[in-house]
Amino acid sequence: MEDSEKEALKIVVVEDSNLARKSIVDTLEQEGYEIVGEAPSAEKAMTLLQSSGCNCLIIDIVMP
Repeated sequence: MEDSEKEALKIVVVEDSNLARKSIVDTLEQEGYEIVGEAPSAEKAMTLLQSSGCNCLIIDIVMP
């Protein structure tokens, strides 16, 4: 993906495992992506999505 495409993405990462979430965020940031938020649950993600201006969501599909 080109840098201009990476800059256009505003990503929120939703993952209940702190370690996995941190790993995903660190990897994406190292690759030049903008992380605008992180959430440990779908409930917290809903609140975050309303205020973050994200246009890309990376979410764990198996969460409590």
